[in-house]
Amino acid sequence: IHGTTPTEAMLDFPRVEDGVRGMTFIDSVVASSQSDQKWFDFNS
Repeated sequence: IHGTTPTEAMLDFPRVEDGVRGMTFIDSVVASSQSDQKWFDFNS
C-alpha cells in the first residue's frame, strides 16, 4: 500500500500449522482432564 517492503516483524503472524498445533493442544488438555493418569502425552 505504501510502496515499502514489509519487515520480517510485519510478516510474523500465525499460520495454519500454528492453529492446528493449538487445536491439538486443546484436544490433549480435554482428554487429560477426563483421564485418571497423572501424566498425559502431547503429540504435536
